[in-house]
Amino acid sequence: KEPRLTCSMCKKSASEHAFPENSTMEACICWECKFEWKPSNIRYGDTALTVVAGKTPTRFLGYHGDLHGNTSHQISMVFRQTDEVLTFLSTSNLTTRQNLCRLERSILSFLRFSAGPIAWSERDVKTLTRMWMRAYKLAWKLPPSTASCIFENPAQCGGLQVTVPLGVIMQTLWTHLERCCQYDDGTKALAELEYKEALETFHCA
Repeated sequence: KEPRLTCSMCKKSASEHAFPENSTMEACICWECKFEWKPSNIRYGDTALTVVAGKTPTRFLGYHGDLHGNTSHQISMVFRQTDEVLTFLSTSNLTTRQNLCRLERSILSFLRFSAGPIAWSERDVKTLTRMWMRAYKLAWKLPPSTASCIFENPAQCGGLQVTVPLGVIMQTLWTHLERCCQYDDGTKALAELEYKEALETFHCA
Protein backbone atom coordinates (compact mmCIF):
# COMPACT_ATOMS: atom_id res chain seq x y z
CA LYS A 1 0.00 0.00 0.00
CA GLU A 2 1.34 3.42 -0.97
CA PRO A 3 2.39 5.45 2.11
CA ARG A 4 0.40 8.59 2.84
CA LEU A 5 1.45 11.80 4.56
CA THR A 6 -0.65 14.50 6.21
CA CYS A 7 -0.02 18.14 5.36
CA SER A 8 0.64 20.20 8.48
CA MET A 9 -1.08 23.21 6.91
CA CYS A 10 -4.28 21.97 5.22
CA LYS A 11 -4.46 18.72 7.26
CA LYS A 12 -5.21 16.65 4.14
CA SER A 13 -3.70 13.22 3.61
CA ALA A 14 -2.18 12.30 0.25
CA SER A 15 0.47 10.08 -1.29
CA GLU A 16 4.13 11.03 -0.91
CA HIS A 17 4.13 12.30 -4.51
CA ALA A 18 2.02 15.28 -3.39
CA PHE A 19 4.86 16.41 -1.08
CA PRO A 20 8.39 17.68 -1.68
CA GLU A 21 11.21 15.15 -1.44
CA ASN A 22 12.58 14.27 2.02
CA SER A 23 9.25 15.16 3.70
CA THR A 24 8.71 13.41 7.03
CA MET A 25 5.64 12.53 9.07
CA GLU A 26 6.53 15.17 11.67
CA ALA A 27 6.96 18.15 9.34
CA CYS A 28 5.57 18.18 5.82
CA ILE A 29 3.70 20.65 3.65
CA CYS A 30 2.11 19.53 0.38
CA TRP A 31 3.05 21.16 -2.92
CA GLU A 32 -0.32 22.91 -3.13
CA CYS A 33 0.10 24.64 0.23
CA LYS A 34 3.80 25.27 -0.33
CA PHE A 35 3.09 27.58 -3.26
CA GLU A 36 -0.10 29.07 -1.86
CA TRP A 37 0.17 32.60 -0.55
CA LYS A 38 -0.25 32.82 3.21
CA PRO A 39 0.27 35.97 5.28
CA SER A 40 2.88 35.75 8.02
CA ASN A 41 4.38 37.83 10.80
CA ILE A 42 1.21 39.90 11.21
CA ARG A 43 1.02 41.35 14.69
CA TYR A 44 -1.38 43.54 16.63
CA GLY A 45 0.84 45.26 19.14
CA ASP A 46 2.83 42.46 20.71
CA THR A 47 0.27 39.76 19.80
CA ALA A 48 0.81 37.57 16.75
CA LEU A 49 -2.43 37.23 14.79
CA THR A 50 -3.66 33.83 13.65
CA VAL A 51 -3.54 33.41 9.88
CA VAL A 52 -5.02 30.71 7.66
CA ALA A 53 -4.24 29.46 4.18
CA GLY A 54 -6.52 30.59 1.38
CA LYS A 55 -8.08 27.15 0.99
CA THR A 56 -8.72 26.62 4.68
CA PRO A 57 -12.49 26.85 5.47
CA THR A 58 -13.28 29.72 7.81
CA ARG A 59 -16.48 31.40 8.92
CA PHE A 60 -16.88 34.42 6.67
CA LEU A 61 -19.97 36.65 6.99
CA GLY A 62 -21.79 33.88 8.87
CA TYR A 63 -21.15 30.90 6.58
CA HIS A 64 -18.11 28.69 6.15
CA GLY A 65 -15.96 28.96 3.04
CA ASP A 66 -12.42 29.65 1.90
CA LEU A 67 -10.81 32.66 0.29
CA HIS A 68 -11.22 31.07 -3.15
CA GLY A 69 -15.02 31.14 -2.88
CA ASN A 70 -15.42 27.41 -2.17
CA THR A 71 -18.43 26.98 0.14
CA SER A 72 -18.60 23.19 0.04
CA HIS A 73 -17.77 23.10 3.75
CA GLN A 74 -21.00 24.98 4.57
CA ILE A 75 -22.99 22.56 2.40
CA SER A 76 -21.37 19.64 4.24
CA MET A 77 -22.43 21.22 7.54
CA VAL A 78 -26.05 21.37 6.37
CA PHE A 79 -25.94 17.68 5.45
CA ARG A 80 -24.35 16.77 8.79
CA GLN A 81 -26.89 18.77 10.81
CA THR A 82 -29.77 17.26 8.84
CA ASP A 83 -28.39 13.77 9.43
CA GLU A 84 -28.32 14.47 13.18
CA VAL A 85 -32.02 15.35 13.05
CA LEU A 86 -32.74 12.10 11.18
CA THR A 87 -30.91 10.17 13.90
CA PHE A 88 -33.00 11.88 16.57
CA LEU A 89 -36.30 11.24 14.77
CA SER A 90 -35.49 7.59 14.20
CA THR A 91 -35.52 7.01 17.98
CA SER A 92 -37.92 9.78 19.02
CA ASN A 93 -40.67 9.06 21.55
CA LEU A 94 -42.34 12.43 20.96
CA THR A 95 -45.77 12.86 19.42
CA THR A 96 -46.19 13.55 15.71
CA ARG A 97 -46.98 17.21 16.42
CA GLN A 98 -43.85 17.57 18.56
CA ASN A 99 -41.70 15.86 15.94
CA LEU A 100 -43.00 18.16 13.21
CA CYS A 101 -42.42 21.21 15.40
CA ARG A 102 -38.81 20.18 15.98
CA LEU A 103 -38.40 19.40 12.30
CA GLU A 104 -39.62 22.81 11.15
CA ARG A 105 -37.35 24.58 13.64
CA SER A 106 -34.23 22.66 12.67
CA ILE A 107 -33.66 21.47 9.10
CA LEU A 108 -35.36 24.49 7.53
CA SER A 109 -33.20 26.95 9.47
CA PHE A 110 -30.02 24.96 8.70
CA LEU A 111 -30.59 25.56 5.00
CA ARG A 112 -32.30 28.97 5.10
CA PHE A 113 -29.39 30.62 6.94
CA SER A 114 -26.95 30.32 4.03
CA ALA A 115 -29.05 29.20 1.05
CA GLY A 116 -29.09 32.61 -0.68
CA PRO A 117 -25.38 33.39 -1.17
CA ILE A 118 -24.26 29.76 -1.66
CA ALA A 119 -24.46 27.91 -4.98
CA TRP A 120 -26.17 24.55 -4.47
CA SER A 121 -25.75 21.98 -7.22
CA GLU A 122 -28.78 20.12 -8.58
CA ARG A 123 -27.34 16.88 -7.23
CA ASP A 124 -26.95 18.26 -3.69
CA VAL A 125 -30.49 19.67 -3.73
CA LYS A 126 -31.90 16.28 -4.78
CA THR A 127 -29.91 14.52 -2.05
CA LEU A 128 -31.09 16.99 0.59
CA THR A 129 -34.69 16.65 -0.64
CA ARG A 130 -34.53 12.88 -0.14
CA MET A 131 -33.22 13.42 3.39
CA TRP A 132 -36.06 15.86 4.13
CA MET A 133 -38.65 13.41 2.80
CA ARG A 134 -37.22 10.75 5.08
CA ALA A 135 -37.40 13.18 7.99
CA TYR A 136 -41.08 13.93 7.31
CA LYS A 137 -41.86 10.21 7.18
CA LEU A 138 -40.08 9.65 10.49
CA ALA A 139 -41.91 12.59 12.06
CA TRP A 140 -45.27 11.12 10.98
CA LYS A 141 -44.07 7.64 12.05
CA LEU A 142 -44.59 6.27 8.55
CA PRO A 143 -42.57 3.46 6.91
CA PRO A 144 -39.65 4.49 4.63
CA SER A 145 -41.42 2.99 1.62
CA THR A 146 -44.20 5.61 1.81
CA ALA A 147 -44.46 7.56 -1.45
CA SER A 148 -42.75 10.94 -1.20
CA CYS A 149 -45.27 12.56 -3.58
CA ILE A 150 -47.78 12.55 -0.70
CA PHE A 151 -45.66 15.18 0.99
CA GLU A 152 -44.47 17.13 -2.05
CA ASN A 153 -47.75 17.50 -3.96
CA PRO A 154 -49.79 20.73 -3.56
CA ALA A 155 -52.72 20.74 -1.14
CA GLN A 156 -55.23 21.20 -3.98
CA CYS A 157 -53.95 17.93 -5.46
CA GLY A 158 -54.40 16.01 -2.22
CA GLY A 159 -50.83 16.39 -0.99
CA LEU A 160 -49.48 17.75 2.29
CA GLN A 161 -47.48 20.46 0.47
CA VAL A 162 -44.56 20.43 2.90
CA THR A 163 -41.61 22.77 2.50
CA VAL A 164 -38.85 21.35 0.28
CA PRO A 165 -35.21 22.52 -0.05
CA LEU A 166 -35.73 24.10 -3.48
CA GLY A 167 -38.55 26.23 -2.06
CA VAL A 168 -36.35 27.43 0.81
CA ILE A 169 -33.51 28.24 -1.58
CA MET A 170 -35.80 30.28 -3.85
CA GLN A 171 -37.31 32.18 -0.90
CA THR A 172 -33.93 33.09 0.56
CA LEU A 173 -32.52 33.92 -2.87
CA TRP A 174 -35.37 36.34 -3.53
CA THR A 175 -34.96 37.93 -0.09
CA HIS A 176 -31.21 38.25 -0.69
CA LEU A 177 -31.85 39.91 -4.07
CA GLU A 178 -34.38 42.32 -2.56
CA ARG A 179 -31.89 43.42 0.10
CA CYS A 180 -29.14 43.89 -2.48
CA CYS A 181 -31.45 46.09 -4.59
CA GLN A 182 -32.92 48.03 -1.69
CA TYR A 183 -30.68 51.04 -2.33
CA ASP A 184 -29.37 52.44 -5.61
CA ASP A 185 -25.69 51.81 -4.89
CA GLY A 186 -22.84 49.54 -5.91
CA THR A 187 -24.45 46.49 -4.33
CA LYS A 188 -27.51 46.87 -6.53
CA ALA A 189 -25.40 47.31 -9.68
CA LEU A 190 -23.32 44.24 -8.79
CA ALA A 191 -26.45 42.15 -8.09
CA GLU A 192 -28.03 43.17 -11.40
CA LEU A 193 -24.86 42.27 -13.29
CA GLU A 194 -24.49 38.92 -11.52
CA TYR A 195 -28.08 37.82 -12.11
CA LYS A 196 -28.03 39.07 -15.70
CA GLU A 197 -25.01 36.85 -16.33
CA ALA A 198 -26.80 33.95 -14.60
CA LEU A 199 -29.85 34.35 -16.86
CA GLU A 200 -27.67 34.48 -19.98
CA THR A 201 -25.87 31.31 -18.89
CA PHE A 202 -29.23 29.64 -18.23
CA HIS A 203 -30.58 30.51 -21.68
CA CYS A 204 -27.36 29.34 -23.37
CA ALA A 205 -27.61 26.00 -21.55
